[in-house]
Amino acid sequence: MAPFSKIVLWVTIAVFLCLNAVQVFVFGVATQQNWALDTRALGYSAADARDFLDAIGVSGRAAFFGYYRWLDTLFPPMLAVSLILLFRQISGARSMLALGVFSLLPLGYLIADITENSFLKRLDSNLGFEAAVMAAQDATKLKYLVLGIAFLVLIGFTLFEKLRKN
Repeated sequence: MAPFSKIVLWVTIAVFLCLNAVQVFVFGVATQQNWALDTRALGYSAADARDFLDAIGVSGRAAFFGYYRWLDTLFPPMLAVSLILLFRQISGARSMLALGVFSLLPLGYLIADITENSFLKRLDSNLGFEAAVMAAQDATKLKYLVLGIAFLVLIGFTLFEKLRKN
């Protein structure tokens, strides 16, 4: 793997760890109420969103709408590029068509996650709160669906390559 690819993967892991550190050290150990909204793969309601914002308090909300949003805006493109680099590494770049088709999955994830983030930013106001929650949670569910498919394809392609080499 090229040095640039390794750097991208390590930075992606570091940002992921930072997001999780904020969850544990700022929002608190994940419970029903203080589990970050964008980590809830099955979605959430407006009441869940209000419970989350109440549970994390003023300092947690400052973090959620501040540096957590910044980190969560950096993470999706980093993860999308990392997934493409991993697929390219696994496939040996034999088929540019396969790489191009696979790249649509991380791109779909990226669009869903950035869309989700844009709606989550709106939760700082009561104006349109419920509509923003519904749009954000739809994007959250979509992002995890697409991400799950991408990981299944990566796993499947890895197994295929192992079997092919043996």
